[in-house]
Amino acid sequence: VNVGHRRWCLYPRSMNFATGDQPGTYVMGQPLVPPTNVFYVSQEDQEYWNGESPGFVTYPPAGYFPAALNSPFWSVSMEGADFSNASVTVKDARGSLVPISGLITNAIFGDPAVIWKMPATAAVKSVYNDTSFTVSVAGIQGDGVPACHTYKVTLINPDRLTCNQAISGSAKPVAGKS
Repeated sequence: VNVGHRRWCLYPRSMNFATGDQPGTYVMGQPLVPPTNVFYVSQEDQEYWNGESPGFVTYPPAGYFPAALNSPFWSVSMEGADFSNASVTVKDARGSLVPISGLITNAIFGDPAVIWKMPATAAVKSVYNDTSFTVSVAGIQGDGVPACHTYKVTLINPDRLTCNQAISGSAKPVAGKS
């Protein structure tokens, strides 16, 4: 799996995006022309930003990330990187290795990348408690490219409050005060 659409969406040099939908045409309840979505992402040369590279682009990104947007396929990309000899290790919050599979490299969509499949236990779309993983990519090559990159992803449930939300104070507003 090359996760090409996602990698084009996250390509740091892209500046212009567009999307369009058409509902389709139905005859007697059957689709004559199916509903269609078009996403403009493969841009013309003059549409790309030509500033300094932001460095590594990861999915899911480092930091807190809503589990509902999680994917079984995680990736790291970077302009000018060569991941052909790279290795990836993932550890859970206890420091135990998480078994990954399907490690591939791809330099076709966006910047060069390494992509791997997380096990079902880590590719979850819902978590009750924050669930952290530390990803380490080693053996990266390329001019001016760091040889390794380590970052932490914490899957969260943004709909779950984890602290006391008690309200204190008067139950009635004071007249004349805002």
